[in-house]
Amino acid sequence: MVPSAIIPRTPAQLALFAQNERYLLAAMIIIASRHVPGMREVHDRSWAVMRGWLSDIQCLGEPPTIGLVEALLLLAENLPRDPRPQRFGEEIHGAENRQAWMLIGTAVRSAYSLGIDKVSHGLCFANGSLRSNSSPRWNVLSSSNGPALLGPVSLYCGLAYVDCYLFDRQ
Repeated sequence: MVPSAIIPRTPAQLALFAQNERYLLAAMIIIASRHVPGMREVHDRSWAVMRGWLSDIQCLGEPPTIGLVEALLLLAENLPRDPRPQRFGEEIHGAENRQAWMLIGTAVRSAYSLGIDKVSHGLCFANGSLRSNSSPRWNVLSSSNGPALLGPVSLYCGLAYVDCYLFDRQ
């Protein structure tokens, strides 16, 4: 789902990745620590931080990023532990289904707010509605018709849009 070209391979790349893709890095930590013995505290704290960020996006209007879209889809496929105990009489996978549904819905809404559906279809933005957010994947160059996309941004947008579409249809 996440293009391999952006996965950090050196400590310097990891530092830059953590600065530019905090949602995606947090999702990777949450997923990697879920089933590892002795990592429950890392998992629970990382998931608590991510829930706070999601609250800021949903309730306070913090702008989403393509990394957020990818992170939400990854988390929907690899659900974090639910810190609450299972309620008596509740369907065994009911809470998990709702959690996945909410994560996917947030990813889809974030993707549309970023306009990645338009980028993936090759539509240009005369109004500059694409957010830069200082991520190296969102390089925008000014042209006479408005911002023009550089490099593999349209490929990343296309992959994220296809993933949103497929997850939304499951």
